[in-house]
Amino acid sequence: MDIPSPVVRTPVVPIRTVEYDNSTYLDGIHADGAYALGATGNGINIAIIDDGISETSPELSGRVREYIDTTGSYPSGGLAEHGTSVASIAAAVRDGTGIHGVAFNSYLYDINVFTKAASGDVSATDADIGEALNIVAGNNPAYSSVNARIANMSLAGDGSFSSFTLGAMRSVAAADRVMVISAGNDGNAQPAPTARAVTDPNIGPSMLIVGAVDDTGTITGFSNRAGSYGEYFVVAPGQRLITAAPDGGYVFFSGTSAATPVVSGALAVLANAYPFLTGPQLVALIKQTADDLGAPGVDAVYGSGLVNLTTAMNPVAPLVMTVGNTVYALTAPLSAATIATGSVLGGFKGGNTILLDAYRRAYTVPLDTFTARRASLFDGFTGIDGRASGVGIATLLDNWYPEKGASLAFGSGVAARHVSAAHAVALSGNTFAMSMRHAGVASLVAMSGLEPAAGNGRSLFLSTGAAATPQGAFFDEGVSGVALGWRRDGLRMTASYAAGRNIRGQSDLMQSSMAVKTGPVEWGLSGSLLNEDGSLLGAFGQGAFAGAGGRTGFATASFRYEAGADWSFAATYTRARLEEGTLGNGLALRNVEGDAMSVTLSGPAGWREGDRLGFRMAQPLRAEKATANVWLPVGRDMAGNILRRHQAVGMEPDGRELDFELAYATPLPEIVWGRAAFLTLNGFAALQPDHVASAGPAYGMAAQFTFRW
Repeated sequence: MDIPSPVVRTPVVPIRTVEYDNSTYLDGIHADGAYALGATGNGINIAIIDDGISETSPELSGRVREYIDTTGSYPSGGLAEHGTSVASIAAAVRDGTGIHGVAFNSYLYDINVFTKAASGDVSATDADIGEALNIVAGNNPAYSSVNARIANMSLAGDGSFSSFTLGAMRSVAAADRVMVISAGNDGNAQPAPTARAVTDPNIGPSMLIVGAVDDTGTITGFSNRAGSYGEYFVVAPGQRLITAAPDGGYVFFSGTSAATPVVSGALAVLANAYPFLTGPQLVALIKQTADDLGAPGVDAVYGSGLVNLTTAMNPVAPLVMTVGNTVYALTAPLSAATIATGSVLGGFKGGNTILLDAYRRAYTVPLDTFTARRASLFDGFTGIDGRASGVGIATLLDNWYPEKGASLAFGSGVAARHVSAAHAVALSGNTFAMSMRHAGVASLVAMSGLEPAAGNGRSLFLSTGAAATPQGAFFDEGVSGVALGWRRDGLRMTASYAAGRNIRGQSDLMQSSMAVKTGPVEWGLSGSLLNEDGSLLGAFGQGAFAGAGGRTGFATASFRYEAGADWSFAATYTRARLEEGTLGNGLALRNVEGDAMSVTLSGPAGWREGDRLGFRMAQPLRAEKATANVWLPVGRDMAGNILRRHQAVGMEPDGRELDFELAYATPLPEIVWGRAAFLTLNGFAALQPDHVASAGPAYGMAAQFTFRW
């Protein structure tokens, strides 16, 4: 199955601009896959906890919602050097010039926590960082308007955070915000002490530590490694990135401070695409979909690996079908969710539904993703396994000559599509009753003479029988049936009932027919009603689509002309209409009409006495008109409720199967323990099999040996 696409916003066009190429970190994390699906960070706010953002940089003009200072020294935005570079990587505007940020439609909160001493040293106090985090968490009433989903901390320190700051970090996590912090630039085997707050169970699920890699995906010499914090650690591009400078120009920027806003921007993009994901889910998604680098799995250098936005936008296994009203309700495994359309119906011409991934994200897939076609060329075979077949009921009804009260029984052992037991009783000179068990239903529904016999009561044809009697093609083995017939002066009438297994469940068929013969010409009409449970015209759904069934009516007109004593020409035409039905859960069928036809010529072969030769051209039953009234999930809302809508989808096949069969049968000398033996040779071809326009021709040959005892 092709990987489905999530339902998001309008794709970014074009993606690969000069601006994109200048922003080398975008290719480093495969941001193009997210942009192609319209995820750009729109509606998501990022708090840049740093030394301030320039108010004059064109790359950040209009992107800062509020300038906040926790130090009391720089109310207009702090030093604005380091912070401007960091902010531009996360969210620089996409305006056709320069660079653009990972989440170029996101907005920023500038929270300055740095001061510059007289010596020129720049530093941030634990208290100011803690206060900045309290603002993000919503703990400071003076900044109640701040609504940042992500807190970017491109900072690292040699000492651990105080209990005050750790408390603020817990508040950020409790408010469903995500924190992203630098690993540090000392080239150490462990992240900086400030990053190790992730070990707090109330902080870790909502926090990521970020190391830096170069443009080859190799950890940089300056970056601290994951060490024993690998389960919280990812890497991103962080060497010589082109970033915005405070004076409106650009500057190269390296460090884990540069890699950190790459990850913050990626989180904003995902939060934009999937706003229902919680903070811990966003963090887990980033880690789970990262490209594995270094030693397999989570390792002490790269942690979970290199952030990959394209992979993060794709579904995470297992994919499931929803069968409930919420994403948290009952689901069905994707492996069991299939729709076998059989050979009568075509695939879905449009329509869609959704799959849910491990994060309960909804991915749109076309309905035809779930369809499978069943081969029809060999479905009509009778006795191809080489076991003997009993006499069909149609043949018995055509030879009503037993004395009144007589009973005939025929056996073939364990039989598939064969008659294993049949009885015919003459009730009067013109009226007969019949019953059978474990038979092929085609024997019951075939009108007399439409299936030329090769000997021993079996049809001369192997592959085209279902076209001549399509009503019986939807039964499996194990049919039981009864029939009542009446004949007088060229008029023949029958009524029959059969019940048995179909491909997935149970079916029954009621049929009545009438034939009038005048001289060499016989006309026939029949009507039947097929009730199916578990399948519908050979189609059925499984798993989330289970529940097929319906009622189909058939009307057949037939013509037969006998030329002399042996040669005959026969033609049938069947029209079918589905009164009501469903392929399965959420897939109702309506306005289904179809037809089938066959033309048969048979007679003596002329080489030996008793030889028979036959030719048939047939079109198996095909839906000329079919509409699926689909009521399936098409999305989810923020609360997790499943959204459904009606879709009317055509299911007509795009091709038309035509079958051709040539058959030759000859009697063989009687064998010691039997009364007669027959050899039948068949060659057949199907054009556009299964009514699939693109399908190539299918050919086959068969030889049958049967005997009667």
